[in-house]
Amino acid sequence: MCTLHHSWTMTRINCGVEALTIRFPANTPFLGEYKEEGYNGIFMNQLAHGWINQVAIENSDTAIRVDASVFMTIANITISGEEPGSWSDDD
Repeated sequence: MCTLHHSWTMTRINCGVEALTIRFPANTPFLGEYKEEGYNGIFMNQLAHGWINQVAIENSDTAIRVDASVFMTIANITISGEEPGSWSDDD
């Protein structure tokens, strides 16, 4: 037996992002928590059967975020940054 604690309606079905480069400015000063510009790449929420493919994201605060979604494909992603200590998929 399965008890359903939460339910939601998927508001987007069969959509995605592909063949895209998102480039944010490099070497921006840190202004403090929640005071920065917020260079965020892709955010997907309540999506069913979605995808992110062949995407490059440079110098982001958050590159990709997916919440409350099912049957997602995320492939061929490049994340890079020019800041010292920034994370990239080469690390």
